[in-house]
Amino acid sequence: MVAKKNFAHVVMIDNGWPPAYAEAAGTADSMAVLTFRLPIARLAARKFSRPPFFRPV
Repeated sequence: MVAKKNFAHVVMIDNGWPPAYAEAAGTADSMAVLTFRLPIARLAARKFSRPPFFRPV
């Protein structure tokens, strides 16, 4: 949290759960996914359109 606003969170993928993150990450294995809040304009940047970055559903 920065200035009382969430800018990132971590979710654990385990045995394909949660399915939206497992599908977006391309794995059902156990792994941690760190997500960041970005302005829409930054999200359109080319570097965020390839691995290891992905946009969950």
